Amino acid sequence: MIRSFIFAVLFTFTILQSRAQTYADMGDSVKTWMDQRVENAKKGIKEKVKMPMVVRSMGWGCECPAHYIGVSAGTNDGPWISAVTPKKFPTMDESGHSLVVVGYFTGKVIEQDMRNADGEPEEWLYKTPEFQVLSWEENKKDYEVDVPKVIGNYKK
Repeated sequence: MIRSFIFAVLFTFTILQSRAQTYADMGDSVKTWMDQRVENAKKGIKEKVKMPMVVRSMGWGCECPAHYIGVSAGTNDGPWISAVTPKKFPTMDESGHSLVVVGYFTGKVIEQDMRNADGEPEEWLYKTPEFQVLSWEENKKDYEVDVPKVIGNYKK
């Protein structure tokens, strides 16, 4: 009886540990993951990554960048990035876009100054890592999309 119980507990624990981690599980560690990719790129190690990325919607009422690591086009749920995108890449519109992208961090940090008049908030000056998008698809899994991950090294 006890042996069966222990086996059931271990089996359940193993199943829970082996399930794929989702973006929703990652929480605040997304920024740490991104910072590691940027630091590696600065050292000449450009890692090819797959991650959820958002092109935000236009109706936010803020002066902020167009792209961030995340899932929701309605609210910022991850760190801002400076995306270099190929032709025909989705742009900001009324609803925004939740995507899964493949690309790499270049190691550059881009200053995006959204202030256009004296007295505007210092928070509208963004320093964001540059991310080169190689390919993309629509995110059909919402917050259940896979965590950002390194899928290899980028080579031209």
